[in-house]
Amino acid sequence: IFHGLGWDAPADARSRYRHHRGGGALALEARPWRASRLRTELALARHGFEGVAWGGEPSLTAQRASPEGFVRGVTLLEARFVARLDDRGPDAAARPGGAIELGLTQGADLDGGARWLRVDATSEATARLAPEHDLTLGGWATALAPTGGETPFVALPALGGQPGRLAGLFAGRLRGETAAVLHLRYRWGISEWADAALHAELGNVFGPAFEGFGLDRQRLSVSMSIDTLADDAHRVGLIVGFGTDPLVRGATVREGRVAFFIGSPPS
Repeated sequence: IFHGLGWDAPADARSRYRHHRGGGALALEARPWRASRLRTELALARHGFEGVAWGGEPSLTAQRASPEGFVRGVTLLEARFVARLDDRGPDAAARPGGAIELGLTQGADLDGGARWLRVDATSEATARLAPEHDLTLGGWATALAPTGGETPFVALPALGGQPGRLAGLFAGRLRGETAAVLHLRYRWGISEWADAALHAELGNVFGPAFEGFGLDRQRLSVSMSIDTLADDAHRVGLIVGFGTDPLVRGATVREGRVAFFIGSPPS
């Protein structure tokens, strides 16, 4: 699903496209203390696209001029480094404390010649309310700066589809050169092998250097998730939620979604 780029991408601009993708990554990770980690990764991915209509909605190519990289497809090569300081232990959801994370990505489109640099910053604080009940407040921001050529649309920061990234909106619903989200999560244990959580999120995407940022331009997302207590290779979960228009447009609920996942939450 594609609505356009930027904070005000309207619901009535919705269009469809087919996305073929494949790739892989090599990563090296160290966990020196509790849930802290250092990770370096080299990832290669090939993306191909087709304009398709579905359910009465037009194809992307019929609705508007195609975004950068859509017609030819893109091959992305990205080198990432992530440093995270987290004192909450191996199971970060189970103990009070906090975390900060910084990420740096150097990316290139091997087909089109574009280059870019991306910086991500995350902070979280968790308070225990009762045994098996905790409250986490987190914030995330990212900024992408082109260093050559026009960045393909699939490499731009995206929101939607995942807790902490406006889970009540469809994956990739919002795309822009910068993004920011404030996330409040209330988690409780429902069994020895599963947790449930309520998520309230406020955020949106914006232009270069957060151009157009404003509190009245944020969108709301409310969702509930159920997730097994396992690593990403063995997790099973469910996400149910809804998302709104920007506050300045009345915060009208425009879409809802239900997602079942095996492994990492959908992104």
